[in-house]
Amino acid sequence: MVNPATRKERARRRPRDAGVRRGAGFGHQRLAGLRRAARRAHIVNVGCDIAQMRIAAPADLDRAVVLGLSYPRGPLAMGDTLGAGKILTILESMHAIFQEPALPASPWLRAPRAARAFPF
Repeated sequence: MVNPATRKERARRRPRDAGVRRGAGFGHQRLAGLRRAARRAHIVNVGCDIAQMRIAAPADLDRAVVLGLSYPRGPLAMGDTLGAGKILTILESMHAIFQEPALPASPWLRAPRAARAFPF
């Protein structure tokens, strides 16, 4: 039995139905930078939530991510490199575009740097 979603005539219409036009001028190079920035901002945001909930000390969290996931830097070190302002801008832009209430920017990320450095 042939699946109606995979019939040849349906497959030919799929790019046009999905709103994708060939030669629209919106290349993958531009999207790659947006995806990378959004992914890094999300990693930093989750790391800030973990630190805010005091699940792990910030230094321990960075060390665990570097050793366990083989990232070059931990999420909080990555956030320090990029800057809290840039991370917040990316997260707020993603929220404005997608209206996703499940992943708001972490309150710990919004706090001043001195307030983030609490001892464990």
